[in-house]
Amino acid sequence: MYDSHATPIKQGTPTDPQNGYGRAKVEAETRLAEISGRTGLAVASLRLPHVYGPQSILFQQVRRGYAVFPGSMTNQYSHLHVEDAARSLIAAARTQWTGTAPIADGYNATWEEFFDVVTTYLPQLRLLRLPQALGYVGAAVVEPVLSGRSRTTLYSTGTVTGFNLNLPIDADRTWQELRISPTYPTIADGVPATLDGYVQFLWRHPAYDHRRS
Repeated sequence: MYDSHATPIKQGTPTDPQNGYGRAKVEAETRLAEISGRTGLAVASLRLPHVYGPQSILFQQVRRGYAVFPGSMTNQYSHLHVEDAARSLIAAARTQWTGTAPIADGYNATWEEFFDVVTTYLPQLRLLRLPQALGYVGAAVVEPVLSGRSRTTLYSTGTVTGFNLNLPIDADRTWQELRISPTYPTIADGVPATLDGYVQFLWRHPAYDHRRS
């Protein structure tokens, strides 16, 4: 929903979407504001950053032992564990908070830092780093193929653009207004919790184990 920013994005920072996904979100907010103005409907819009967790598309790749990143990985980005994303939305409803605000955890990490934390706990991860221009080429080829098969992909031309923006967020005021704080205030807390969230083994009750010793 924003263009690159050298300083943290806060409440009141003007939007300037750089891809179709961002433009769709801004348009949705505009339409909801119009409905609110006509009907008095209370509207709350929390602008989520990169939300990650055990079932996110990025960590589905990580779970398979690889990840592909198209870009320099040195740009600052905002992140939020999926549990905190859900908690913030629930808190907005419970406190009857209204308005529009960005939200993220308390640390704006570069993608390099993000994957450094991942590989600390998962050293066998294979990370393929591509130049941004090559990422666009690959996305332009892969995206229509997967869309024709009704499969989601993490790497569209729009996400390549988004991944390479500088998008730090200062969400202190938003958390204060929601009257909660993030359970995972940094990726150093959220990434290991995400990896712990994988179910790697299926527990089987001994009564159903018919193998002979």
